[in-house]
Amino acid sequence: MRRFTVVLADIDGTLLHADGAGRRAFQTAFRETFSVGADLAKVDFAGATDLGILAGLLASDGRALSREDVARFFERLERDLAEALAGATVTAVPGASPLVRKLTGRSDVALGLLTGNARRCARLKLAAAGFDPGWFRFGGYGDEFADRCDIARAAVDRAPAPAGVRRTFCVLGDTPADVGAARAIGARALTVAGVRFSRVDLVRAGADLVVDDLNDTNGLEAWICEEGGRERP
Repeated sequence: MRRFTVVLADIDGTLLHADGAGRRAFQTAFRETFSVGADLAKVDFAGATDLGILAGLLASDGRALSREDVARFFERLERDLAEALAGATVTAVPGASPLVRKLTGRSDVALGLLTGNARRCARLKLAAAGFDPGWFRFGGYGDEFADRCDIARAAVDRAPAPAGVRRTFCVLGDTPADVGAARAIGARALTVAGVRFSRVDLVRAGADLVVDDLNDTNGLEAWICEEGGRERP
């Protein structure tokens, strides 16, 4: 049976670095939406989700998160992120763009997102780093669920399922949370080591492959498409 590989990519630290624009935008949007400041100094954004961070900040202030709060906050966050990105130095992770282009050019691969970013914010960051957001045809996003594993499950539900193929899944990330999300959907985890999480951290988390960057385009393409997936129905 023909193999079909679904690749789910994280954004921050995996595909690009946004120069702190996301954190700055989050702080501004929170203040504008709720008329109070947010102390983000101790908030770890690595592997987190926008909705999870928002809920945690409101809970610490004794406030429950309403549907209206979510809508107002993410509307402002999109606007503030666009402004923050305009003044930031946004760079692609070495090798990320060539690898993404390779994968999007294959008929036996579907490339999607598994990100803690809100959907519209994800597109803004990708475009700022030189990626075409249209390369990522589906995904799960951080304004839908607070738990990254739930985001992963949503991405799986939206992934193409061509008839007569054996689907395999691979998660591309940079944190132990990405590895956990991969495990939740029965996927393999390819992770990029960085300042926040080292090779040792990611190996201990259970990553199947840890790299320092994505420069080995051909080797990583082969691993993802030929070895890097776990079968799902």
